[in-house]
Amino acid sequence: MKKHKLKGSGQAARQVLAEKLELLAAALREGRFSFEGESWPVDKDVLEYHWELKIKEGKLKFALTLALDQEVRPQSAPESKASKKQIKKAMGASFKAILRKLKQEELPFLADVEELLQAFKDYEPFVENSWRRPWLLCAEKVLELHEAVKGGDIARAKEISSAILAYEKDCHRKYK
Repeated sequence: MKKHKLKGSGQAARQVLAEKLELLAAALREGRFSFEGESWPVDKDVLEYHWELKIKEGKLKFALTLALDQEVRPQSAPESKASKKQIKKAMGASFKAILRKLKQEELPFLADVEELLQAFKDYEPFVENSWRRPWLLCAEKVLELHEAVKGGDIARAKEISSAILAYEKDCHRKYK
């Protein structure tokens, strides 16, 4: 199997980091390991893990490692028969519907968010390496939007939608 390694670091507000961990926990409950826009199936109910906590010179460091003794392959969305252009059009229509509802101070329809989520999954084969990282960050925000709408949190949905819009504009400016 081809080696697959992702690394990252950064800074995030406590709330944002907690939400990332909650999304990871929700995915594990569903039998997936999902993080930073990547997803792998987890077939076993009992997982091996290792954790490490270091407190040195007033700094706290925590690491958690999960070990899967199964062959894992990134999950891919089922092949879509839609063209790149059709998927982009569906993505734009869903996001506009979401923004319209938020502008009216209403929670978007969950179906619109799920359509946007599906469009992101369908578009994955068209993502180029040069802009894959920003794409994955945006896809992660779409997942967060889904959770916010499912939870009925309109303020959080507005905040995340603004971030998605900023990612979109920045990405199009840099890579289009």
